[in-house]
Amino acid sequence: IGFFQAFVGFKMMGLVAPSQDTLVTLGDMGDIHVWLSLGAIVMMGILIIYEIPGAVFVAIWVASAVGWVFGVATPPEGLVDWPTMEGTVLAWDTSCLFEDTYRVLMVATVLTFVSILDICGVQFGLATRANLVHDGKVPNSRSVYLGCALGSLFGAGCGTSTVIIANESCLSIVEGGRTGISAITCSALFVVSAFFTPLLAAVPQYAVAAPLVMVGLFMTAPVGEIDWDNLAEAVPAYFTISVMTFTYSISNGVVAGLGAHLVLTLCLKILPPKAAVAASPTTGPLSINDYATPIMRVPTLRSAARTMEDEDTGRRGSFSVQSPGLGPANGPALEGFPGEARKPLLR
Repeated sequence: IGFFQAFVGFKMMGLVAPSQDTLVTLGDMGDIHVWLSLGAIVMMGILIIYEIPGAVFVAIWVASAVGWVFGVATPPEGLVDWPTMEGTVLAWDTSCLFEDTYRVLMVATVLTFVSILDICGVQFGLATRANLVHDGKVPNSRSVYLGCALGSLFGAGCGTSTVIIANESCLSIVEGGRTGISAITCSALFVVSAFFTPLLAAVPQYAVAAPLVMVGLFMTAPVGEIDWDNLAEAVPAYFTISVMTFTYSISNGVVAGLGAHLVLTLCLKILPPKAAVAASPTTGPLSINDYATPIMRVPTLRSAARTMEDEDTGRRGSFSVQSPGLGPANGPALEGFPGEARKPLLR
């Protein structure tokens, strides 16, 4: 989700602009708003490195204040105002339920699945960042879905959009939040912020875009845990990241990744990896015995040199794995090493 989040932030600050020739291109670097956003990002990074509490919060207000002082952004007209929910609470229009029931059901179904997939992707990304994922699962994920469901029902009655987990929750995780107390604290501050609407409404867009990019940085870190040499794992991850970013949708990325994973799983079930390697017309038959993993690490994307030790004889020998198209000159086939004696010492 990190790349998608960064793309949203870059678009908001004007660093990325639409283009008829290349879809997107570099924005106007002469725009002062772009540089103020970049300055805010640098400030956030420095403050976070020095472990200053509330680094993102401080950077947002500093960038906003600079814009107000130098006339780049419109200053607030006031500080405090009594909040009102007139025209939003229970302001439902149910006439469409009877006029076009089929269309309403289709829209509701689509929104339901989009919400579920968004929640699925965001909660896994946040839990991974917080080191809460165990055996590939998010603990108490049922409570996450239940909370979002109740929030969506209550939010709809108040006239808000669908309530799900926010990517910006990553900022509370970076500050040390690991439990629901951080969420309760955030919700309490939201209630307080309602009384400061004039001040908050004056925060310029370039200041808001900066933390989005920083959140993208935090949420990109788990990509390092992906085994990119393992195509059965790398391909679904790659489709998830790229489709999510380029289609501007978390749910699209999740669907693409799940689809790629399903197709690969079925193919590997029908044609096991050993048979696929042995039948490869490029590399020829490879005697890899039981060294090949169940999800086909050999041949990899590149030629991988490794040093192996034979525990029975204490012998060491170096060899390289053949990559597609390189031919037998790249190294011998993996023969003559007992299955229990082979241990990779260097990847």
